[in-house]
Amino acid sequence: MKIRSLLLACLLTLMAVCFFTTEELFSYPVSIEQAKYHITILKDGKSEIFYQLTFRELESRDRIKAIGQFIEPVTFLETYGTAKGKRFKVTMKSAGNGYYAALFNINTQKNNLYTVHLRFKMEKPVFDSTTYQGQEYAFFWWSPLQWSLPIKKQIVEIILPIEIPRRYRKAEMIKDDLVNKHGLITGEGTVSSHSRWIYYPSLWKGKNYLSIHAEKENLVPNEKESLGFYIPATSVSVGAPGGTYASSEFTVGKLIDEGTYTIKSALLSVTLLRPGKDLRSLTETSAIELIINNSGTRNIFREIIHLGVQKGSITPEKITVTVDGNEIQAKLRETITEAKRYDTAAFDLILKQVIDASTVKVSIQLNRNIVAEVIPELFDNTFRATYTWPALTFTSPPEIIRMRITTPFQSTFDTETADFPMDDKRLPLIIDPAIAENFSAMRLVKRYETTGESYLDKTKKKRYYPYVNIVASLKSSNHIPAIPLFFEVLPAEFEMTDSFALRTLFNDLLKGTFSETDFDFLKTIIGTLIAHLLMAYFLNFLYLGIQIAIFGLPLYLIGKIIKFDLFSKVFFPRGRKKFSITSGYIFSLNCILVPFRILFYLAAGIVTLLLKLASFHPAIKKIFEKKPEYIAPEIQIETFKTTETVENLEPIEAAVLLNKPSKAINLLIMDLFRRGYIDILNRNPLQVNILNRSEEGLQPYEILFLQSIAEDGTLSKNRIPVILKSISKSLQGKVWKADVEKTAETYTRKITGHWSDFDSAPDYGKQKRYFEEYHPWIVLHDNFERGTSTFMEQAKSDPERGETFTFFDKLSDTTTSLGDSIQDFSEGIVENVEDISSRVVDNIENLFTSPDVKTAVENAVNLPENISSFNYDACHSACHSACHSACVHSACHSACHSACVCHSACHSACHSACVSSF
Repeated sequence: MKIRSLLLACLLTLMAVCFFTTEELFSYPVSIEQAKYHITILKDGKSEIFYQLTFRELESRDRIKAIGQFIEPVTFLETYGTAKGKRFKVTMKSAGNGYYAALFNINTQKNNLYTVHLRFKMEKPVFDSTTYQGQEYAFFWWSPLQWSLPIKKQIVEIILPIEIPRRYRKAEMIKDDLVNKHGLITGEGTVSSHSRWIYYPSLWKGKNYLSIHAEKENLVPNEKESLGFYIPATSVSVGAPGGTYASSEFTVGKLIDEGTYTIKSALLSVTLLRPGKDLRSLTETSAIELIINNSGTRNIFREIIHLGVQKGSITPEKITVTVDGNEIQAKLRETITEAKRYDTAAFDLILKQVIDASTVKVSIQLNRNIVAEVIPELFDNTFRATYTWPALTFTSPPEIIRMRITTPFQSTFDTETADFPMDDKRLPLIIDPAIAENFSAMRLVKRYETTGESYLDKTKKKRYYPYVNIVASLKSSNHIPAIPLFFEVLPAEFEMTDSFALRTLFNDLLKGTFSETDFDFLKTIIGTLIAHLLMAYFLNFLYLGIQIAIFGLPLYLIGKIIKFDLFSKVFFPRGRKKFSITSGYIFSLNCILVPFRILFYLAAGIVTLLLKLASFHPAIKKIFEKKPEYIAPEIQIETFKTTETVENLEPIEAAVLLNKPSKAINLLIMDLFRRGYIDILNRNPLQVNILNRSEEGLQPYEILFLQSIAEDGTLSKNRIPVILKSISKSLQGKVWKADVEKTAETYTRKITGHWSDFDSAPDYGKQKRYFEEYHPWIVLHDNFERGTSTFMEQAKSDPERGETFTFFDKLSDTTTSLGDSIQDFSEGIVENVEDISSRVVDNIENLFTSPDVKTAVENAVNLPENISSFNYDACHSACHSACHSACVHSACHSACHSACVCHSACHSACHSACVSSF
């Protein structure tokens, strides 16, 4: 059975591995985290594309075998890769038919994140000429590359050759009327097929261009994203000016960094907008303006800014540099550290030309899309979403830093001079006043504009909502600290999952602030649960069939191996019934319970395996080793029952009365030792040396005990019942006319009282005196062996301990404590008296076999007298399994016990086995 249990544990563990790692066993070589395209439409419909493919490596490789299909002819302008802030080389090698292999100069490592950067130019126009409502239009037919792998997120940004007024500076300012005015028409289903489709402005070389941000999530393998839209043909012929993707593509040759420079002032302007219906989503646009006094010769400003977040989450969109009022080309490059690694949060400013002493003005725009974290907790029936503007560090401290955080205020001020505290709940963004301590000054400022969201006043006049600015300044510091903000979000203003609502309920219950909104959540969750239960009930046949198809065969095979009907236990624990709440196969909730049953048996298998492994260690095995369980024989005491109780019982007699035969033998040995009749040679198994064989003054049962000592000094087990019977005769002479039950209760209270008085004694001295006088009654208490360990250790080191402790000294040795020695002695007495084998039954099926009582009785014979305990143990082990199926401690045990006299029934049938095993 042990082998079967181990097999069950191993097989269930293997099933768990298969169940939980199926996806990994058949996983893809990489996980594509993001594919991003930035497309600039050039003159005549040609395009320049910057493609960034970010993937997590699940194996290892030195190339991507095939990327494509590219529309040829295609020219690769720049190719490289990045990983952990370090750049590596990527070479594109044609594989034919528009496919290219990307060869790396490194070997990728499992679980690391890599990004491949490809900048290429397409000569073939991405627009086809067509007509729409009688006008000449161009249709954008290009679509992103397809992959045979799933893609978690794909982003396409397109700078269209459609110029718009420069006053449109933010995405939320571009409405449908502006898009329609410039003739842009999207194809049917194009916008709805994307998770985000946003129009935004792109400033490029002094002009503002309409652009598209299209985002799609969780693309399946080989999925083709459709981006079809129409623009007027005249726009295509013009194209974006410059004919290059970005100004950052110039080369500067040798980098020169001579002399010093100081930052005179720094201005940070942060605009926060909520562009979508989900008000957790924020668009953050940060504009950094620096005025630099350069007193050297240079074409690079090293680590001019350092962001508080990695570049992957915040994107530098554009940069403008003027030197003494003249604009020159410049670009940002990730800073190279002393360890020759890229710091993706720090940037060098590189100029196209070398400059001397001059005043340099730098403008950098950074964009970031954020989903604020909503706290699952209600505050006056609203949620709080947290947002933190990241820190910013400059190379040298500017003389002054000014910053402002701007966001629309979808309300009106009571008066033009209305002031709000920074933590006013009416504000769209709320800041903790304590944050102001990090700045020289921080305040709120109102600002009006003629753009953005509008409303009609009482006179039906169109007015625009104002903006709220958080304005702050710092002096003589090169660091702008992170600014945590939070804003309130109504439950209807973001997509809330049931698990989020459940966490909210739990948190509000803990706070004791259960509100009406919480009650609405509770109703929704209960409704959803009922709906799922009803669906599971009526579709149980279908769901159960799927579960059987997946798990049925493995469970059936495992059950065959371990000879346990695991299949039925999991799928039909109460039998196969059509209609049963928990075990039916038509209308039932059985399909909901199946996964829990699988987990239960899986956990049972794992625990069994762990315990089995742990049991190999001796120390652990001793902890979990099950002590023999004894079913005591009934001691028959004949009485004429009255209401009287007996008050003069000796402790040994009280032990027999209370059905504690091992305690009776224990006291008997202690008393004979104290009076000098025996000496203790070994505590477990018990071996004694008889010092005085005189029978004068001894009780009959004491005489029987001395006569029951074998030649080797051990106590003959077959003689123990005779000794106990002798004690019971002595007891019967005292209780023959008493109420035995009341007498037993009296002595139970007496033992408990003595133990309580001993255990509650305030110090060792009082405990010692009490123990010397009442130790026989204290020994009878069930807690004696374990509860006296501390006291015994103190007594062991006490030079003035009395004669009572001499017996316990004989039990001790140098390897164990005195308390453990006493417990070991007592356990040996228990095993001798109670005669229950510590072996586990080898065949569990015997538990269900009807006992053959008749055969056991017929085979009962008397054992030879005074068999050594050592011999008896070997004999008992050999015959136990054969006899145990007949007894199994069942109803026959009491009747059989008297006839057996310590299991003598097995002796005749197994005598040869007993002898040969010795």
